[in-house]
Amino acid sequence: MTQDSPDGTAQASPPGVRLGLPAAGPGSVSTIGRRLLALAMDWAIAVVLVATLQLTDPEVPSTGALNRLIVWFVLVALITGLTGASIGQHLCRMRVTRVDGRPLGLWRATLRTLLIALVIPAVVQDDDRRGLHDIVVASVVLNR
Repeated sequence: MTQDSPDGTAQASPPGVRLGLPAAGPGSVSTIGRRLLALAMDWAIAVVLVATLQLTDPEVPSTGALNRLIVWFVLVALITGLTGASIGQHLCRMRVTRVDGRPLGLWRATLRTLLIALVIPAVVQDDDRRGLHDIVVASVVLNR
């Protein structure tokens, strides 16, 4: 979103400002880099869990990838729904809330995680750094 400055030129407002959020600091919209780091941490945790629990069948090579995806999905959906952030998001000092500030809840977190797993909804973003997965469930990822 752009705003006109006093000299008549257009200026982009910081992400989240049009949602009533601060431009920087706690409560502001998290950066893409931090979000990707949290996603990588969550995926690494799922990989380690699957390897530790030996949930792969050596006879069927594709089961490892599927099991990692299932473990990642369950971990992220449950922990985000119950605590407001995945493990990676907690470590990166972020939280996921509804745009109105209320907790996300389990069903919204599950739908959000499903859309992230589809990849494309997470890649398409608006000016407030909200992917389609956030727009669909009316959520936003904020700095703590």
